Amino acid sequence: YQQAGFGWDEQAKRGELFDDASRFIILYPKSTKRGSKINLAKPCAYTMFQFSFETTDSDDEIPVLYCYELQVEPSYRGCKLGPFLLNCLTDIGQRWHMIKVMLTCFKGGSTGMSFFPPTYLIIKIIYICITM
Repeated sequence: YQQAGFGWDEQAKRGELFDDASRFIILYPKSTKRGSKINLAKPCAYTMFQFSFETTDSDDEIPVLYCYELQVEPSYRGCKLGPFLLNCLTDIGQRWHMIKVMLTCFKGGSTGMSFFPPTYLIIKIIYICITM
């Protein structure tokens, strides 16, 4: 947020997270072998999204599923949980007749940028749009 020039606004972020329109998919680890140090009560990944509208260049409003958060615990990165969550969002968007699934990823966020394959459409402050 700082690098993008927006600044962090904790109150606004809490407002997004706890908005009545917010929906979550939360992944927890499977049970493991006895003696494992994995905390089964702690999520390993989650996404928060809302159904919304985007105004097009022609001033039409189209229905979109907007992903506000997609987080994967560092110890679970590389386990394909992020792509799994994106696929879930795409499936939900298709089921609810959304035109796009969208999210914003800042160029300064190297972890976020390295997550997306080059086949995704990436534009300046970066909108990543998966067109249905």
